[in-house]
Amino acid sequence: LPNVLRLLVGQLKEENTAPEPLCDEVCILETCLDDMPAQQIGHVMGKTLEQGALDVYSTPVFMKKNRPGVCLTVICPPARQAAMEQLLFRETSTFGIRRRLCRRSILPRTHKPVETPYGTIRIKVGFLDSQEITASPEFEDCLHAAKQYNVPVRWVMAAAVTAYQSPSQNRLNKG
Repeated sequence: LPNVLRLLVGQLKEENTAPEPLCDEVCILETCLDDMPAQQIGHVMGKTLEQGALDVYSTPVFMKKNRPGVCLTVICPPARQAAMEQLLFRETSTFGIRRRLCRRSILPRTHKPVETPYGTIRIKVGFLDSQEITASPEFEDCLHAAKQYNVPVRWVMAAAVTAYQSPSQNRLNKG
């Protein structure tokens, strides 16, 4: 029997070479409250956003002794964790905050302006595999225009979507 070794040289072709969505790290802070009025919770939510939270939301929960309460969740950059915890301790009745680091996937995005009867509105456009997959009007732009023109904000949002989807806008947006 010959003493032979066969060697094949080549490169594997990856089946899915599409780039993945962007990924970053966030800190999630949670505290449950059963002894604060709703107005104060709304105030705290606003303050967290003013001080750099990426998002904040409340979820109704039932706590010990079947008391209704609210779970307040703040999502922030890890660098803002300490400041957000201080804000929650100062502005709420909590005695403790749960925290965890979490990775999140985010779509690459850009803003594209469209002209509407209510002025220029920015459309946030998200991409996956270099293809546009989602687009939505910036709410603050729509709210400002609705106040300025004294119309419902939903009218401004609908006008922005219509303008974005129009053939003339699509030619501009893809170029």
